[in-house]
Amino acid sequence: MKVSHIFNILREFPKIVLSKAFPSYSYKGVINAQIRVYNRLKKSALDMSENELLNSLIISRIETWPRAAPKEVEYAHYAPLLEYPHKGLEDVIWAIVEWECILSRQEYVFNRLSKMGLSPWEVSEEIRRFRLQVMGDIQESIQKKVKKTETSVVGRTWKPTAFGILTIISGCFAITFGGIEATISALLVRTGFPPSPVLGKSVGGIAISSILLIVLGIICLIGGIFALRRRFWRLAFVCLMSGAVSNVLLLGVPGGLWYMIPAAIFLERGKKEFGDSRRR
Repeated sequence: MKVSHIFNILREFPKIVLSKAFPSYSYKGVINAQIRVYNRLKKSALDMSENELLNSLIISRIETWPRAAPKEVEYAHYAPLLEYPHKGLEDVIWAIVEWECILSRQEYVFNRLSKMGLSPWEVSEEIRRFRLQVMGDIQESIQKKVKKTETSVVGRTWKPTAFGILTIISGCFAITFGGIEATISALLVRTGFPPSPVLGKSVGGIAISSILLIVLGIICLIGGIFALRRRFWRLAFVCLMSGAVSNVLLLGVPGGLWYMIPAAIFLERGKKEFGDSRRR
């Protein structure tokens, strides 16, 4: 073995150690990172089509620093793939790895391999073998690590939608009656209503009740909107409690039950459709 070859191997040894100790340093780290991002997108954005998910994956990689080239150059490079409607996850990950590890560094890679004593034909052969190895690793990683969420998407039901609508209606009632109570308490205070055992001492209670109803109503509105999108199950559960309390304040215990019972059933039956309720 030539002395120059030994020197080149020793010079590359730190990079080999880094790639083993820190997998994200190598192209396999890029593959795994894209699969993780894809799984998160597929889990949280159930309404997006596969092509939209893959476009989001590409754009998120372009926006991530450090970049292999200026942002404008990367957008221009990925533009044909972004416009292609029949791409798959394997195509996207390969395009990212090819761009970051080969195309954007083609001259550098060629020069490095040439300095190691390889002929142009051997350099081309090494790059070809590297492409085949990367493609095999991509296919293997996708088979092992991509989450199967097709069942969740196909199995969508009306239950989270019913819960969301019921919660939004409850929130609107709470905000409306809370506003009415706040107006009444303000008018009583402004007109100097005389204190009395029947009503005068309850003005403060009316004001507190109105504020509580408005806050609970806002929580129900926000949670109901996210429930329609099947996101944040924990927030939906908080809304269930908020809606029950606001209905009890407005209509008493029977009024709280008319909301609590059907809403709890809808929320529990539709729990698996919420993105953050599915465990890996």
